[in-house]
Amino acid sequence: MMLPDYAGQMPTRTARQFLPAALLMLLLVGSFHRATAQPASVEVGGRQILVPNPGDFVRSDGVNPDVDSAKAALLPPSNRSLISFATKEDVEKLRQGEAAQSKRSFNIQVVRSIESREIGEKTFAQLRDESRAEIEKARATMDAQVQKLVASGNKRLAGQFGADAALSVSDTAVLGFFDEAPSSLGFTMAMKVGVKSDGGTPTKLIAAAMMTPVNGRLLNLYAYAEYGSEADRQWAEKAVTAWRDAIRDANPKVQGPSAGMFDFGRVGRSALTGGIIGAAVGLVAWLLKRKKKDA
Repeated sequence: MMLPDYAGQMPTRTARQFLPAALLMLLLVGSFHRATAQPASVEVGGRQILVPNPGDFVRSDGVNPDVDSAKAALLPPSNRSLISFATKEDVEKLRQGEAAQSKRSFNIQVVRSIESREIGEKTFAQLRDESRAEIEKARATMDAQVQKLVASGNKRLAGQFGADAALSVSDTAVLGFFDEAPSSLGFTMAMKVGVKSDGGTPTKLIAAAMMTPVNGRLLNLYAYAEYGSEADRQWAEKAVTAWRDAIRDANPKVQGPSAGMFDFGRVGRSALTGGIIGAAVGLVAWLLKRKKKDA
């Protein structure tokens, strides 16, 4: 905004009134942009982790308590959800209590048993291959593990949405590893997710997972996409990689101790099942709408 040039003359009464108001407006606008650009802060094991928004997505947890409660019921007990992101349109729908069937979203989880353990760059580099091997080994029994977790989550959901709102997860598969840097491990999963009472065709979903240490704490990052073509898989893998870079850049680098006697295999399995169930919770908003409609 261009202000009038009053050089060489005394400001009029109107100008004197206009200038402070205009300057105040500019300061407020600048403050607003600085505030909205600030990353969120989440606590992991007593340590603060800064989490920048992934692209144009905005924070979606804390918007609708019913949806948050249902998501918590579905996640494996071994995992804790830190923060979630969705499109602005979907967040507004959640705020209004409407169904938000987002085709793309993000989530961060931690494994409860180790969220207070010091796992830095050096620690993770020594444990990455062990985790990769455990994920590979889990392929054979993954469906059975997922079905057990889904059944347990459905029991908890029944009290909120009724027994007919049970989720179904099938055809789970690890598609491969797309990142094996010393400080991260990225792998992609596919699955079909539906609602048993719906009777429709299950939705195909992609989950790109990224395990990485941030400020001495191990995070599991996920980018989810409804699968229509290989372009959706590529988007998820690139999106979670870019988000990893932004998060790591926003936080201190910690080397951490040597791995020593550390059972990291369980951590890999938790990252795997957490990503699959995390993709399924995207249908929770649909369940919320069904509950309101049937009430």
